[in-house]
This record gives sequence, C-alpha cells and structure tokens, in this order.
Amino acid sequence: MRLRPGALAFVALFLAVVSGGCQFSGQSAIYMTIDSGGYQHRDLFFTDTIAIYCNVLFSTAKQDSTVDFTIYETAGPSIGSGMTAPPLHNVFAGAEIVPGPGVEQVVNFQIPPQGLMVTTNCLGYCTQNGVGCPAGYFQQAPDSAGPGATCCYDPTGQPASCAGAVPYPVGSFKCEVQIDGVLQPEQPEFLIEYPPPVTVNGVTEVCPVAPPVTGIICAGWVPQGAKCDGFNEGEICTCQGAGWNCVKP
Repeated sequence: MRLRPGALAFVALFLAVVSGGCQFSGQSAIYMTIDSGGYQHRDLFFTDTIAIYCNVLFSTAKQDSTVDFTIYETAGPSIGSGMTAPPLHNVFAGAEIVPGPGVEQVVNFQIPPQGLMVTTNCLGYCTQNGVGCPAGYFQQAPDSAGPGATCCYDPTGQPASCAGAVPYPVGSFKCEVQIDGVLQPEQPEFLIEYPPPVTVNGVTEVCPVAPPVTGIICAGWVPQGAKCDGFNEGEICTCQGAGWNCVKP
C-alpha cells in the first residue's frame, strides 16, 4: 500500500513527537466553533452566543512551542445602505498558549465578550457602554471601566467591578494565529450579529432566551426598537435606550 505525501508527513511527525527527536511545529487547520472540543464549526455568531472559540489543529514535538491568538475587529455594525461603522477596537482580544507535544491536538482560545481582559478601577459602579448612568453619578468615557464598560463615577463610592454577563459586540472579525512567532496564512473570518428575528402573529420580534421585564438591560443584546413578548402576560416590551420598556397594548 502506498501512502499519500500528506499521510507520510503525518507519520513522520508522529514518530518525531513520540521520539522527541524533531523540533517541528505546525497546524493543519484554523477555524471557529461554539464548543471547546473543536467540533461545532461556525462563522456566524450572535450577541448572546454562550462561547466563541478560535481553534487550531496543532502538532508539535516541542515542550515550549507557543500558539498566539489575536482577534481583530475588521468592521463595526451595519449602518445601512451597505455601509458599516468603523471598528471600536482594531485588536479585540488575544492570548498565548503553550500546549506541549502532541499530534493534531485542538488548541483554542475562548474569546471574552468584552475583548481584551483589562481591569480598570472605578469608584462608583460600572455598566455596559451606551447604557448610561443614573442621576448623581458622573458618566465617564466608553471603556473607562475596561473594554466594553463605562465607569459611573462617584468620588465617595467604593471600588467597583463589572458584571460578567455582557453581550458580544456586533461586527466583523478575524482570528490571526502565530506559531512560534510565525504568522499563519489561514485567518478565519467571522460575523457577530443580533439574534435573528422571528415573526409571531404577524409581528417581528427579537427576544432574549428569558422573556424581559421593564428595566432589564437590552442595549447591546438586541437592536434599538426591538420588540418582544414580555414576562408578564399580555405585555409587549420595546428596547428603548438602555433597557426594556414593557406595556400592555
């Protein structure tokens, strides 16, 4: 039986990994998924997607080989007429992983919804960008409490930490991978959009998994003006500004 060149290379790599006699490192695929096992491929995600991973099928005989991930935001959300807003953060997220020797192992990076993991002190409390602050607090600039979060400043307040549940931002992205400092040519692109609308009794709705009530934050999770059946029977909720406004017609 004759082996194809790719199969011969795989066998040679396997022997090198087992024997430790080769210093080769490389990848056979880079792709996006919603699971850490690297099985559920996607190139379209939503603001309420539970997890987004960039994956590398990676092989190496080296103990110290590095895999670096950089997530670039290439465009912001659509602003109509085929136009898109500029990206808020060109470099959205990044990480370096040292996986150790292995053949065709899945090495991945879970992309945090708030992008770069930066901790910023805030006296008062922090909220999502665009949500706004209540009376008596001074609203600082977007990202003043870390990527995706605004500090509602109170000089007499206590240090605050941001809520963990924030939406993924709408826009276009790509995953760039470097192996031992060498940029890989395969750079998967992916989209993040608002959840797809559904039509209920002739009304187009964009709804979270849990039915909303008045005051629950909707900014960032659904588009402004989105309508949805509320938690309380007979109520229709509309995303207005920061939160849902629910009324009975």
